[in-house]
Amino acid sequence: MELIVKAAAVGVVAAAAGLVVKKSNPESSLMLSVCAAVMILAAAMEVFGSLLSFVTGLADEAGLSSALLTPVLKAVGIGITGRIVSDICKEAGQAVSASAVELAASVAALYAALPLLKALMVLICSFL
Repeated sequence: MELIVKAAAVGVVAAAAGLVVKKSNPESSLMLSVCAAVMILAAAMEVFGSLLSFVTGLADEAGLSSALLTPVLKAVGIGITGRIVSDICKEAGQAVSASAVELAASVAALYAALPLLKALMVLICSFL
């Protein structure tokens, strides 16, 4: 709960300051948005460590291999990174770059998930 309060506070302050600064200096407004995103991500990384150890603990108890869990975590990380970078590009008025980043993130997430597809195919073949 503390994380969302911090993130909301930084986001609202950055948005308000960005609106004031944008009229006179649009470049500074973009950098303010990027700095706010970095601050929010840094706060989220503190919680991410606890979340990661919880999920890996659950996977160990369930007997899941890390080979199955790692691609999921990579795909989620790629998706989050792609979304944030895409939004930064949109903020800068670069819609085409934003679309390209989204496409690249989608392809990279699919590539990261290929070991899951391989494991699924092995499982299906074992039933046949």
